[in-house]
Amino acid sequence: MNGRIYIADTAARRVYALDPEAKTVAFLGDSGAGKLAKPIGVAVDSRGVVFVADATLKRVFGYGADGRLVIAIGHEGELENPSGLAVDRTRQLLFVADAAKHQILSYSTVDGAPRATVGKRGSEPGEFNFPTNLAVDRDGTLYVADTLNFRIQAFDAAGAFVREFGTLGDSPGNLNRPKGIGVDSAGHIYVVDASFNNVQVFNREGRILLFFGE
Repeated sequence: MNGRIYIADTAARRVYALDPEAKTVAFLGDSGAGKLAKPIGVAVDSRGVVFVADATLKRVFGYGADGRLVIAIGHEGELENPSGLAVDRTRQLLFVADAAKHQILSYSTVDGAPRATVGKRGSEPGEFNFPTNLAVDRDGTLYVADTLNFRIQAFDAAGAFVREFGTLGDSPGNLNRPKGIGVDSAGHIYVVDASFNNVQVFNREGRILLFFGE
């Protein structure tokens, strides 16, 4: 948002906000209300609210432009291990990957109200095995790094399963431990594989285009 880069530093227990244009560094969640214990995922909505998933506190905190806490998501027992986050800015939805519950939960970015919960542990379409990270494209399609099912799953804006791609193996297009995921403006899907130590790039249909890193 506004060219800023947000980095969740799990060991330092805070989020760095880098502004390349102003050449400044600010910190989120290092003191006061919303102090972080184990920040993992970061996502930013259209208003500039920075959402941070805390795996230890089992909540998601939202910070305003001044770094102050403006919203907290997750009641007792609701989230077990929130990790990856993604925001659908058009529909004002925050998606949370809960690795321990093997589910994807969605909330309103405006008031934090729960919207939907998708999935359970399993290997069928719409089921997950330790989902870690998420991405949303400009059409509202949600991509889930279903890490220990060795695949990426895609869901439409209503939460319905669309497709999956990736299988366990050691060839281009296979996935061994997919974790990070992102989507560019042209719809290309970037998948970081922690086992291959590389990034693979797929088209919207899940066909491998190229990879880099080793």
